[in-house]
Amino acid sequence: MSDMISINRSTSEGIDFDMNIAKFTDRQKEALRHLDSGKVKFLLYGGALGGGKSYLLRWYGIRRLMVLNRIWGLTHVAGMLACENYPSSEDRQLQKIIYEFPPWLGKYYDKHKAYGRCFLLKERWGGSALCFRNLDDPSKYASSEWVFILVDELTKNQ
Repeated sequence: MSDMISINRSTSEGIDFDMNIAKFTDRQKEALRHLDSGKVKFLLYGGALGGGKSYLLRWYGIRRLMVLNRIWGLTHVAGMLACENYPSSEDRQLQKIIYEFPPWLGKYYDKHKAYGRCFLLKERWGGSALCFRNLDDPSKYASSEWVFILVDELTKNQ
């Protein structure tokens, strides 16, 4: 059984994260089942405009950070959610998390002193960060350490 299974059913308060918080669609839940299986190293999730691809990435990033805390006790780690440039990140991710992510979960920072542009989970969820980066020059991330890397619109990045 994968470590993801434990949290996707409920938070410590007994709330079903996938259904009641992230509100994943059936297709997104299918992608999560593949990721949760432990058999998938890379997952390509595509589809038509409005299919929830960017939504899945930001919510999966938060979900994964919570799992790393709950199952493995990891705190204050960083996951990357990357787009080809910052305008795309603003359009697809940043302007949406301000309205989608509830305040009890954490806080968005445009310039956090340690993580830069990120959503920082509250301490009770591990205090980890979902960091937003651009891939205009991927070499600038050489030797950077991330617990995971998610790429929005992979086909727009070399």
